[in-house]
Amino acid sequence: MKTIRRHAIALLPTLVLIPLAAPAPAGAQGYPDRQIRLIVPFPPGGGGDTAARLIAEHLTRRLKQTVVVENKGGADQVIGTTALTQAAPDGYTLMMTGSTMVVHAAYGRKLPYDPLNDIAPVAKVATVPVMLLANPKLGVRNIKELVALAKARPGEIKAAHIGTSGLHYFSFKLLEQTAGIRFLEVPYKGSGPAVQAALSGEVDLVFGSAGQGKVLSDTGKLVALGVTGETRSTAAPDIPTIAEAGVPGFALFTEFYLYAPGATPTAIIDKLNEETRAIVTTPAVRQRLEQLGFEAQTGSPAQARAEHRTRYELYRDLIQSMDLKWNE
Repeated sequence: MKTIRRHAIALLPTLVLIPLAAPAPAGAQGYPDRQIRLIVPFPPGGGGDTAARLIAEHLTRRLKQTVVVENKGGADQVIGTTALTQAAPDGYTLMMTGSTMVVHAAYGRKLPYDPLNDIAPVAKVATVPVMLLANPKLGVRNIKELVALAKARPGEIKAAHIGTSGLHYFSFKLLEQTAGIRFLEVPYKGSGPAVQAALSGEVDLVFGSAGQGKVLSDTGKLVALGVTGETRSTAAPDIPTIAEAGVPGFALFTEFYLYAPGATPTAIIDKLNEETRAIVTTPAVRQRLEQLGFEAQTGSPAQARAEHRTRYELYRDLIQSMDLKWNE
C-alpha cells in the first residue's frame, strides 16, 4: 500500500501593512466601486457560514463597499463552487469555504470546473481541526489505548460515518492507515446525529469540533482522545494532538479560504489578500473565529495556492492508496 506523506504546510507569515498613502496596484485602480457577492456553498447557520459573515462584515468596512453573503448550498459545495467559476473574474464574486471542496476532484469525479485552475485561493482565514471523542464505555482514555484495542478487535470498534467527502471521514481513514487499524463504519446524516449516537453508545467513536469536544469531555459525557491538527487547539489546549498522543505523522485539518474565479487579475487578488490578512490578524476577529472552532491563520496568495494543491494531493493519494469510493 502506498504510504501517504505529510502534506500539511505550516504557514503563519508576518503581516505587512501597506501605508494608506500608497497607490493602488496597477489593475486594481478604483476597485471596488460596487457591491461584492460572497458565495457560501452551504446552507446558513453553521460555523462556516457564521465565519464567512464575520469576514464579509469587516470587508465591507475596509473596502467601503457592501459585501453580500449569498448561500448557495447543495451537491456538497458543487452548486456554489460552479456559480463562482461561472462568474466574471473581476473581484465582484468571491467564495468562502473549506479546502475539502477539492475532494470531488480527488475522487476523480466529473465536475463543471477544475478546482486547481478555475478557482484562485485569495487568502487563508483559518484552519479547522476536529477532535476524536470516545464513549466512556469503550474503556479507552487515550490514543495509545484506542490503537491497542483496535488492533485486538479489528473491524469491531464502531465509528460514526457522515459521508465520504468531509474532514471527519478522512480523519478516520488517515488514522486507520497511519496506525494500522480498522474500524466499523456506521453511517449518520450529519455531525449532530453522529455526536448524539456517540453520547447514547450507538457508536464508540466520533469526530466533533474542538470546542464541542472540550465541553463534552469536561462534563464526562465523552472522552477526548486527541485533535487532528498539527498543534493543539486554542479551544482545548489541554487535549493533545493525535500525533503527540501516539500516532506520529498524523495531521489533518480543513483550511478555510477566501476564493475568487481563476482568471481574476493578480492586482485584485493581492488587494483582497491584504485586506483579509488585516482582518484576520485583528484580535477581536481572531477571538470570534476561535469561539467558532477556527484557528485563525493567514498567508500570501502564493502560499494559499500551494496549500490548495497540497490538500488535493493528500486526499487523492489517500483515496487511491486505500481504494476509497465516493458515496454521498
